[in-house]
Amino acid sequence: MLSLGKAATGTSRLRLARPGLSRARDRCEHPLGPWVPVDKERKMKKETTIASALLIGSVFLIGGCGAKKAKTPKEALENMQDAIREGDIDAFMACIDATAEREEALKAFGDLTAASYEFGQAMEHAYGKGAARPFRSFWHLANEEWLDNATIKIDGDTATTTKKGVPETIKLVKMGDEWKIDGTSLIGSGQTEEAKKVVKMWAFWATVMKDAQKNIGKRGYTAERINGEVGMKMLAETMKDMPALE
Repeated sequence: MLSLGKAATGTSRLRLARPGLSRARDRCEHPLGPWVPVDKERKMKKETTIASALLIGSVFLIGGCGAKKAKTPKEALENMQDAIREGDIDAFMACIDATAEREEALKAFGDLTAASYEFGQAMEHAYGKGAARPFRSFWHLANEEWLDNATIKIDGDTATTTKKGVPETIKLVKMGDEWKIDGTSLIGSGQTEEAKKVVKMWAFWATVMKDAQKNIGKRGYTAERINGEVGMKMLAETMKDMPALE
């Protein structure tokens, strides 16, 4: 999961899997329409290498549709997924319990997640299943499989969501008669200068993905070319704040 936790010497992991169809279809119109796989999943070693470099580069950590209230923890998570798929950042924020100082980071997180989901949908619609494979970890929160296979445990006015084999835990809190997602479980709680750089980087990555969609399906633009260009732009931005090697 994209994280903004405490500064650490290790690397962060950007874990976000294959996009699913929106549960919101019966409640609101999906902007992209259904995902249409047209061929077998492709192996993209070059782009996967670029994505791996991005994971290493992101070393700075800071430790649904409308205003529908979530009566259960699962509904809160479903509302968040629907908001991501719709690209509705206001609806995304409405699902989150966040302090004012973390709003900017959470909005950047939500925007990147939504932009990457839309990018992935458009890529796979144009080029086939797996076309956006190097970046699929960016939108795992929108993945229907992730929630369907998760275990939700409720303890009074708090709840936790876990999935076997996945170390991240999403926490939820009950506020009055409504369940919301604890924002710190999505991005951490740090407020360091390094964390601010990560937020800026996320905003840049989201812009790169949005811009890349303009070339999807154009003559001369293959999935490999688009993934490569997106990856190199992201990597270049990430490396700006990396310490120089002596």
